[in-house]
Amino acid sequence: MLKKEIELGLAVLKLDPIAIKTVAGKSRATVLGLLFLATPVVVNMLLGSLVFPSGFGAIFSRFLTWTIMIPVLSVLATVYVISLVGRKYYGLGLRFEPLLRVVGYAGLVTWLSVLPFLLAWIGLVDYAQLFGLVWFISIAWIFSVIFHYVEQNFTVSRQNIGILLVVGFVTYVVFNAVLGDFFVGSSYRMF
Repeated sequence: MLKKEIELGLAVLKLDPIAIKTVAGKSRATVLGLLFLATPVVVNMLLGSLVFPSGFGAIFSRFLTWTIMIPVLSVLATVYVISLVGRKYYGLGLRFEPLLRVVGYAGLVTWLSVLPFLLAWIGLVDYAQLFGLVWFISIAWIFSVIFHYVEQNFTVSRQNIGILLVVGFVTYVVFNAVLGDFFVGSSYRMF
């Protein structure tokens, strides 16, 4: 079952309209989508604890924990704001939960964020710089999936979809910056 869902997620990442519509309509896909987004966070915290000299105690460090969690929380805020703006200002039936399912399955791309921690663990790179780059690329692809989902399922111009994505990106950046400043401080880097 999990293999089939991962294949469905990969089809979403390939912008397959049937896969995107299938995921949006599956109520049980909500939990799996959230798991696809959250699992790399847990794996990264465990791998991050291997990178820090304090070992497993690093999981409780604000510099590791929040740095890894803030991007995912920002994605959730972004999905909420995009669905809200789509409903309120464009009259779309763009609901939070179906969009969250699609974004969650597209969140398989965030599994690439495990690579910086693996490479740091074996001493090849500084995880912080590469982690930000991988998340930036992941977010760009997730926004591409959102564009295709909205375009394929709602009657709205590309210009208005573009505006929705700009609102979403601003939400992501602002939410990321505010949480980063609040929980990590001046050492937090978004990208």
